[in-house]
Amino acid sequence: MPRNKKKPSRWKCGPRVSAWEDALRFVLVFALVAGVVYLLTEPLALFLRTLASQSAAFLLNLFGVPTQTYLLNGEPFLRTDGLSAAIIDLCSGRLELAVLFGVIFASADRSLRNRVAGALGALAFVLVLNPVRIALTVQFFSPFLHEVLFRLTILVLIIGYYALWYLGPWARGR
Repeated sequence: MPRNKKKPSRWKCGPRVSAWEDALRFVLVFALVAGVVYLLTEPLALFLRTLASQSAAFLLNLFGVPTQTYLLNGEPFLRTDGLSAAIIDLCSGRLELAVLFGVIFASADRSLRNRVAGALGALAFVLVLNPVRIALTVQFFSPFLHEVLFRLTILVLIIGYYALWYLGPWARGR
C-alpha cells in the first residue's frame, strides 16, 4: 500500500480521511452536541434536581432511612437524621446527559437509529442511577465519599454506559 494513501474513514459521510481528522470530528461533534444538550436542559434544571431529590428520598425511605425533601429559596434539599443536603446543579444529571449524548452522537460509525436509541437509553440510565448515587452518598456521607467517590462514580457510570452501548450485544446494528 503506498505511503500517501489514506485509510478509509469510519465516518459514513464524506471522503476518506485520516485518523486525526476522525478524532477532530469526534471532538467537535462531541463538544457541539454536549454543549447544546447542556444549554437546552437549562430550563429543566430545577425539575431535574427536584426529581433527583424526591427519587433519592423515596429510595432512602424504602430502605428505612427517614428522609424528607423540601425547598429552601427555591432549591431542593434532602433531610435525614443529622444531615441536610442541597441538591445542586451537579446533582441534576444534566452534565452526565450532555456528556453521554455528546459521545454517543459523535460516534459516527454507528447508525443514526442506533445513536438515537443509545441516547434514549442514556436518558433512562441517568434518571434511574442518579438518584441511587445521591441516596448512597446521603446514606453513607463522609467528606471523602462526597468529594472523591461521588465524582468518580460520575465518570465510571458515563464510561460504563458508553462502553456497554458501543461494544454491547445491541451494538451490532451499526
